[in-house]
Amino acid sequence: MWIKGANLSRQQLTELHTALCHIYNYSDQIKRLHNGSPIEKSIEAAFNALQPAFREADQLSNAIDSYWSGVKSVNAFKAIWCINDIAVDEKGEVQIPDCNAEHGYPEDATLKYEGVVVQGMGKTWLDLYRICNQLMMDSEDYHHVFIEGFRKSKTEPNTYILITGS
Repeated sequence: MWIKGANLSRQQLTELHTALCHIYNYSDQIKRLHNGSPIEKSIEAAFNALQPAFREADQLSNAIDSYWSGVKSVNAFKAIWCINDIAVDEKGEVQIPDCNAEHGYPEDATLKYEGVVVQGMGKTWLDLYRICNQLMMDSEDYHHVFIEGFRKSKTEPNTYILITGS
């Protein structure tokens, strides 16, 4: 997520937002303990200053979720794509992902999930989505349908582990 001079991933912005929400939720206690103090004013100023970024993040998140939902629907996938890092081009413009863009993982890498192994991760994000969907269906794990990322194996070269959630 782009915030005037800072590049934050969606995850980083979410973590920042969550931390500020926790602080905001404890604002009564903070006011009681630090009424009028610089710490109270700093927390309030940070929370207020980031509100436009939170609104922008929500709008981008909705646009990205809508995009991947369309890809899921057109391809009749069961799995739900949840890898939503946001790219920023050289002009500072936020780029909505393109499922036909190259993903950057080694095309010939092995991908594993719940005992199911596939040789080759494809070239595009759509290839990878298709492979992940098939891995999840072949594993018969119908509960963890959210594709959240990939972890490089520490013991097997050129191998990645699919990370899912429910």
